[in-house]
Amino acid sequence: MKKLLGIVILSLLLSVSSKAEDKIDQLFGIKLNTDISMYANVEEGKISENMSMNETIYTFANDTLKNIERDPLFTSYNVRTDKNYKIKVINAGKRYSFENEKFSDKNCNDDKFNFIKILTDELNLNSSKFKSFYRKNVDKKLKFDQLWSDTNYVYKDDTDQYRLMIICDFIGYQNKPYSRLYVSWMTEEYYRKNVIQRFEIIDEFNTDFILEYLVK
Repeated sequence: MKKLLGIVILSLLLSVSSKAEDKIDQLFGIKLNTDISMYANVEEGKISENMSMNETIYTFANDTLKNIERDPLFTSYNVRTDKNYKIKVINAGKRYSFENEKFSDKNCNDDKFNFIKILTDELNLNSSKFKSFYRKNVDKKLKFDQLWSDTNYVYKDDTDQYRLMIICDFIGYQNKPYSRLYVSWMTEEYYRKNVIQRFEIIDEFNTDFILEYLVK
């Protein structure tokens, strides 16, 4: 896991800022609230049709992004901006395949735990500020069932708040379960406007619940 996360951690540690949160704010070489033109052409942003948003949000897909620091742990990236093309969300993701083996949430949960531990140790983060939640998607625009197991780190920088989410995402598609690891860094304003209403907080779940919920 340390090898997989090497590029991410190295980029964080090379930051000249003395504040740990300032280092997180430069994950993958992208800084929140900057203009997307530093990383993609504004014309390539797409308005998502499968998520309900309370404001105009443009998504810039993996193949449109440039000048970012990619880590081998993650296979895809996207960036989301507001209507003025200011970056509000940075996402990095990895999908776990179960073509030749039984579905399990273990690999994703292990990677999520290890990622959090490395961030906490290397950046001297306050571990008590990490909060975990379990959610199910209630957004009617989504065409498949979805569960989230996410751990959040929220901090305030002057008057602005930011949220780092490390997520194990479980979806059911064509009667098969899939899992994905996501790291999402976003403004707290975006989270409250466009994320929280799409999910319902539920009790902690395990593999059996995931399979029962996703595979009909």
